[in-house]
Amino acid sequence: MVAKFSRFRKERQEKKNAAWVWLLGGFVTLTGVFLVVGNARMYEKRAELEAQASDLRKQVEELSARTGKLSADIVEADSLDYQEKILREQGLYKKPGEEVITVVAPKKQEEQQAEVSRKKWWDPRGWLQ
Repeated sequence: MVAKFSRFRKERQEKKNAAWVWLLGGFVTLTGVFLVVGNARMYEKRAELEAQASDLRKQVEELSARTGKLSADIVEADSLDYQEKILREQGLYKKPGEEVITVVAPKKQEEQQAEVSRKKWWDPRGWLQ
């Protein structure tokens, strides 16, 4: 009977050991899956952030180029020659002895037709015009 008891005890101990092995294996597997999924998410996020950083670098380059152009435009706008040119184009500046001539472009046919079509047909004053 003692032999039977030790055999059952060994079988029970082996079952406990097998259960612990399965439990530990499951834990290791779940941990591995969790780490792989987390790593994949971090990789995606990193790729997204790198793309965003690249876009921001391009924007910085564009803005610095624009800043340089605007600085050059400011220097040019401060010159008297440029200011005189702009004022002459607008007809606000003339030198002594000069006359300002303003040329008005003729109306386009479409504008004239639109003006005619806007007249009210029931208005007798518009019939004779």
